[in-house]
Amino acid sequence: MFDERNTIRIRLIIRRFILSQPNKNTLSKYVLTISLAFIAVIIVLPYGIKFGLIKGLAQSGAKQVTIDDVDFNLFTGKLFISHLRAKKQQHTELSVDSLMLQVDWLPLFKKRLHIASASIKNSSLLIENVDEETLYIGGIRIPLGTKDKNKKEDKPPRWGIGLDKLRLVNSSFTYQSPIISDDFTINDLIINQALSWKPEQSSDFSFKTQLNQGFISGDISVSMFSDNPLMTGQLRIQKLNLHDFQPLVKEHLQELKGHLNSDIEFTLSIDKNVIDYKHAGSLSISQATIVTPSLKNTLAFANWNGTARYITTPDIPTLSLKGQLELDEFSSINPQTNMRVATANKFVIKNLAINQIQDIQASSIEVDQLSLATDDLSQTLMGSRQMLIQDFQLQNLKDVDINQIKLNGLTAQIDLDTQNEIALLKKLTDSLPAKEENSTVKTNESTEPAQFHLTNLTISKNSHIKFSKETKQGSIKKDIHLDQVDIGELNSLYPNNATPINLKATIDKFSALSIKGNIYPFHKKTNAALQSSLSAFELNEISPLIREQLGYNIQQGQLNADLKINIKDNLLDGQTNLQVNQLILEAADENKMAKMTQQLSMPLDSALSLLRDSNDDIKLNIPIKGDLASPDFDISDIINTALGNALQGTVKSFLKYTLQPYGLIFMAAEKAYGVATAIKLDAVPFHPGQDTLPLESANYLKRVGELMQKRPQLRIRICGFATEQDHLFLQNPSNKTKEIISKEQQDQLNQEALLDLAKKRQMAVKSHLLSTYQLETTRLFTCHPKIDTSKTTNPESTPRVELLI
Repeated sequence: MFDERNTIRIRLIIRRFILSQPNKNTLSKYVLTISLAFIAVIIVLPYGIKFGLIKGLAQSGAKQVTIDDVDFNLFTGKLFISHLRAKKQQHTELSVDSLMLQVDWLPLFKKRLHIASASIKNSSLLIENVDEETLYIGGIRIPLGTKDKNKKEDKPPRWGIGLDKLRLVNSSFTYQSPIISDDFTINDLIINQALSWKPEQSSDFSFKTQLNQGFISGDISVSMFSDNPLMTGQLRIQKLNLHDFQPLVKEHLQELKGHLNSDIEFTLSIDKNVIDYKHAGSLSISQATIVTPSLKNTLAFANWNGTARYITTPDIPTLSLKGQLELDEFSSINPQTNMRVATANKFVIKNLAINQIQDIQASSIEVDQLSLATDDLSQTLMGSRQMLIQDFQLQNLKDVDINQIKLNGLTAQIDLDTQNEIALLKKLTDSLPAKEENSTVKTNESTEPAQFHLTNLTISKNSHIKFSKETKQGSIKKDIHLDQVDIGELNSLYPNNATPINLKATIDKFSALSIKGNIYPFHKKTNAALQSSLSAFELNEISPLIREQLGYNIQQGQLNADLKINIKDNLLDGQTNLQVNQLILEAADENKMAKMTQQLSMPLDSALSLLRDSNDDIKLNIPIKGDLASPDFDISDIINTALGNALQGTVKSFLKYTLQPYGLIFMAAEKAYGVATAIKLDAVPFHPGQDTLPLESANYLKRVGELMQKRPQLRIRICGFATEQDHLFLQNPSNKTKEIISKEQQDQLNQEALLDLAKKRQMAVKSHLLSTYQLETTRLFTCHPKIDTSKTTNPESTPRVELLI
């Protein structure tokens, strides 16, 4: 290094040299002068460089610039600068402990600046982006204003630039702006063979750097001076904190956290208007948090391992990805509603291939411990222990093709409120982000509808559904365990093709449900052919629903049913075979009961009592018909009407069969008996003027008595009639008898006598039934006796006792 002592020593050597020389010719003096001048330049040049650096930095804005030492060897072209400091307001903006630069002189004659080697050690640099127009680098102000495009710039002669080797060791950069502040450290950087006069030769970069707390390293080869630059190499990133970049995306994300790790091999080529980038390797994020205005998404770990390629062209850029994606412990929560929209313990997509974003394929998608729509009470709309989707394909962002979906350990909670809405589903839709009206996402403008194809869907045996229905009278809860669910091919391209379904389930451990048949989900009109069976279903548990529909509470009862449903172009044609065991009803709502009573022409419990067999079981065949396309279609009304018609028809058929060859007459209304509706059996005929039960009438009552023995809950109303035939018979002298009528009675026959005759007849029928068939007196009711004033030619004016159920 040059200091004051070295300068004094050089001066003494020159002086002795001059004094020791004899006087020579003028040429020698010139040579001597030039030599001295050259030596002086060598001595002064380092000071000039030092002075120039200090003055230049000061003029650029640095308030205090210091350089400990500058050494420059003009012969070797080596420049050493030691301890360069540039400060502003006691804050160091530029610091270099050691800088070495070696330049080859000979290439300068070819207009080439060739740096043989360069190194910078222990340096720091402050970069301040004050505003959009001003940037300070190491205290040097650099304007960022736009240049005048109309101003012509003089192009300097083109020089070549070359670098054999550059090394940076322990160099740090601090970037500060109103938005973001980062520290970037180059622990070690080596650049080899960067020569502009050899554009096709690749330059090698090897670096180990640090961005804040993250580490970035790599080995890169790049032809930076080529007309078509090519870059290849390996890039490694460890623990890069995503939170440092949150200010850059604050308009879209309220919070961004996580650590990025990557190890990739990449290639980047630039050819005129085309940029081609591709890489292979892994990219992972750990402990990530991404918060949008409506959702908080967390992720313990995400990893992508595969290849990617992106090509920009003047027309349409292309993007393709191939590899495997894995997510661990994913959660998406709406902070406003506290609804966990989706959670998954593990999410793996194998052999994922993405082409142009619009076309996505995967050999399998596996999700473990999936749950959808979980509220703050830990109630989950749907979940599964494992979901496996095989051979997934999405085309044009709308057409879906899936080979198979397997759901293992499916759970679902379906809670219907009084409006028949699923509560958790409503909460889920309220928790999802609202669609933006002015969305910038381009969608497929094709007018063709989206297509869907699924070859098979299966649900494992260990799956269950919790079902509840809220009614005004209470709630209904059912636990449905799925034993088998198998749904065949679904294909929207072929709407006329049937989709087979097969379902077997157990309800509340003891009741079995099965559904099998074909559906046509993509047909324009509703079509289906299904067979279903239900066994050992406890009816008392759905009593609130029955009360809403029929007006009765169910104390006990067990249902077995076989159902056949055929729907052809919206027209429903079904048949249900019901068997109800040990049914006990309790009146609850008179208005609802009256509606059913009017439809049946008798109270429901009375109708059912006729249908009970010796085991107290009821069997019904119910046809169900309707037009699903009708705006007035209501399945509950259809079922109620079908049930009423079936009960009425079954009761009539049963009575006709039981009482044959006798019949019955259905009466929609009969005010004469003081009841709104009733079933009237064939009347018990009597001889005119007689109250003794005829033999043929006793035979008929045998059928009625046996029926009442078989139907312990059956009750009958007994109504006696006296008619015009009785009146004529009693007035005819030839019909006088000692036992019944005297001459005086015949003369004094009046209305009271006819009423008394009618009363005796109904008492005769009641006595016969009670004594012969040992029936309880509480099951037989007598009416107020009546006189039928119809003409004798009327068939219904026969002397009789009428029986009503």
